[in-house]
Amino acid sequence: DAVVIFGFLLWHVIGANSSDDGYILGMARVADHAGYMSNYFRWFGSPEDPFGWYYNLLALMTHVSDASLWMRLPDLAAGLVCWLLLSREVLPRLGPAVEASKPAYWAAAMVLLTAWMPFNNGLRPEGIIALGSLVTYVLIERSMRYSRLTPAALAVVTAAFTLGVQPTGLIAVAALVAGGRPMLRILVRRHRLVGTLPLVSPMLAAGTVILTVVFADQTLSTVLQATRVRAKIGPSQAWYTENLRYYYLILPTVDGSLSRRFGFLITALCLFTAVFIMLRRKRIPSV
Repeated sequence: DAVVIFGFLLWHVIGANSSDDGYILGMARVADHAGYMSNYFRWFGSPEDPFGWYYNLLALMTHVSDASLWMRLPDLAAGLVCWLLLSREVLPRLGPAVEASKPAYWAAAMVLLTAWMPFNNGLRPEGIIALGSLVTYVLIERSMRYSRLTPAALAVVTAAFTLGVQPTGLIAVAALVAGGRPMLRILVRRHRLVGTLPLVSPMLAAGTVILTVVFADQTLSTVLQATRVRAKIGPSQAWYTENLRYYYLILPTVDGSLSRRFGFLITALCLFTAVFIMLRRKRIPSV
């Protein structure tokens, strides 16, 4: 804990910011004058909605100060909370072998710091998306563990707000999909006791509460127009071109730098190692 917390705090002071900090800070500063969160430098000042609530938070923070150390606090807080969730909720649930293994905790700490430091020390929202995805996972796992729907409803809220940060927040929805079958079994059991409406209504409310934030200062027409402007001007890629993200990682350009490759490569290494062990032994011991 001490190493991770000290590492995050030290990097918050001496570490490099993201290349988009000036871009995002300009948007936050202009928001009050524009009357809405506009993309000040691109897309003709079109609204950031439906992915603007995080930038609105930054706009509120500029009322106190626009100093770098202050404005970057959300990413610092996200990193610290991510580590607390990993060490207190995620790793212990992987089984007694992992929970009792100091190397496992040290490995998790080093991977988190190494992946986080190059890109999440600025104003970009990826740190918030990582936190939202992790919280969604923890809540879904807790719902499955205790057969309760309250954590599941909170997970739906978290996933919706994570998706509302940026389109890549869709990864949080993947955690909901992964826990879909256990959640359905819980719903079926509870349905026999209380009926359909008391179960479905809270879930629908949890998933749609984000709309009150999206349309707080915009109409449906302006949101659709902003979407059309982005698609027309770009950069905009179809969903079936997702493979290009991985292709760019192997090019001898800045997109293929080691710092950008590390997160993907370490994830792939862990995934293939786990699959290989499961093919040989059918399961990972103590997990």
